[in-house]
Amino acid sequence: MRAMVLAAMALVAVAGSTAIYLGVPLPRFSVGSSSAGHTLSASPTDEITYSFLNTTTGWALDSRRDINGNGDFWIFRTVDGAQHWQEQLRGKTSAQGISVLTFFDPVHGFAMIAAPFQLYRTTDGGTHWNLLRIPGRAVQSIQFTDPRNGWLLDAEGSAVRNTLYFTRDGGDTWEWRGYPPEDASGLAMRDQNLSWMAGTGGAQSHVYFSFDGGVSWQQVQLPSFARALGARCLNGITLLPTDGVVATVDCGVYSSFDQGATWVSIPTPPPNSTSWARITYAAEFDWWTMTGGDLWKSTDAGQTWTLFSRQDDGWDYIPNAIDRKQAWATLVHLDPATGLWAVPPLLTGLALTSDGGLHWTQVNAPRP
Repeated sequence: MRAMVLAAMALVAVAGSTAIYLGVPLPRFSVGSSSAGHTLSASPTDEITYSFLNTTTGWALDSRRDINGNGDFWIFRTVDGAQHWQEQLRGKTSAQGISVLTFFDPVHGFAMIAAPFQLYRTTDGGTHWNLLRIPGRAVQSIQFTDPRNGWLLDAEGSAVRNTLYFTRDGGDTWEWRGYPPEDASGLAMRDQNLSWMAGTGGAQSHVYFSFDGGVSWQQVQLPSFARALGARCLNGITLLPTDGVVATVDCGVYSSFDQGATWVSIPTPPPNSTSWARITYAAEFDWWTMTGGDLWKSTDAGQTWTLFSRQDDGWDYIPNAIDRKQAWATLVHLDPATGLWAVPPLLTGLALTSDGGLHWTQVNAPRP
């Protein structure tokens, strides 16, 4: 199962005193420096999504829009660790939206382009991409658990409810599955049967799960949590690599490893609350987060964290773990005066690691 997740804004505020305060022994840091010999994004407005099977083979979806939201997208493939990229597909976009790229193996993959929403499929590693017909006109999300089974959540199937559709043939045909609960959001499918959604209403924080692929839903109460008045929180569900699940509801974050029977509250990871937006899951209990070039790791599902390595090269790293050893990271320029993302935004880069994040190597970003 490849998680489809989007990283967001960050601040840089880690110092050695933080680790001392936490009682964390500092390792021997790797200190990297950016290399001018590796290409960055073609323009500051390029939004690039990556999907790597390992540090050798991967794909990139590059979207570029003008001030009106109109623009182009490209799909690229690399088989030599991002030293070279081969263009596979080019198309048009006409509105702002989040695009997603996911591959299950060297030949089966999907590209979801927003907006208008377009779903492409490849069965040969991207040499050929087929545009698929999809139901609905206000698609909220599409998720595949394998090359054949997928779900589509549409917002126009009912005046008061979202509509769920299911495919068992890789998106060639879709069948109506039902209506999720009215306050449910953040669809997350584990397999053909088990699915989760976050609840967004009511007096008690809760989530929903389904054991029949979204036909029926049951509500599960989460531990009590005092809502922060006026706080704006993104509710959602994240599936961990094996069986666990993380629920973000009402500004509280909880984990469960027994299909929702019990839940544990997760404290805010260091250095601050922005770290939630960049957590990546290398394994069920092996979690990473980075701010600036500082990589923090947890081996107990987010209960405690250790500062693992530091890349002091002026880039903000947004990590995506493939497994315990391999990962890629999108690189964003930092303003040396403020430690924040540079304004106006500058070109972005790409880095890979094969030793668990101790050392990162800057590689080439695709350039249309």
